[in-house]
Amino acid sequence: MKWENKNIRKKRKFLEIIGIYEIISGSIGIGFFLYGAFTIGSFSFFNILLILIFLGFYSMTIYAGIKLFKYHEKMITYSKIVQYIQIPSIAVLGFAFTMFAGFSFIIGIDYTNELLFKFNLGLLPSNSEIRINRHSSEIFGYINLIPVFIIYLIDSLEFRIKNETKELKIE
Repeated sequence: MKWENKNIRKKRKFLEIIGIYEIISGSIGIGFFLYGAFTIGSFSFFNILLILIFLGFYSMTIYAGIKLFKYHEKMITYSKIVQYIQIPSIAVLGFAFTMFAGFSFIIGIDYTNELLFKFNLGLLPSNSEIRINRHSSEIFGYINLIPVFIIYLIDSLEFRIKNETKELKIE
């Protein structure tokens, strides 16, 4: 598609930046995760399954970033899915789920020992954890605000690009 309008080009440039962010954070996530996975030492079925899940997630992050960078309209959904996966972080009754590819700004409640409201800025570009049936007393629920902001940006930019493209076709 020819980029005829300066405003559309500018909005697509923002999407390209988000795509680059996803490519870099997914690549760093794979690097950190592989390093951590091979320093564990023991490979049970569950560990291998987790490795495949995390590698799949980080690979999908890279794929989504590439598609967003190249601006494939129909593929923007992949970036949104990757971002939605990163919003919740929860631990209760031995089950825990945390999956971040990129920076994080987390707000939430930690009820492990007492009721605490927490804020956390994660500068490490990836953090992932899935625990099942672990004898852990952790109880928390967090929301990562960075992917919420990215989803909002993607939606608003996509909406504006579509509207401006329609206006160009009408003229």
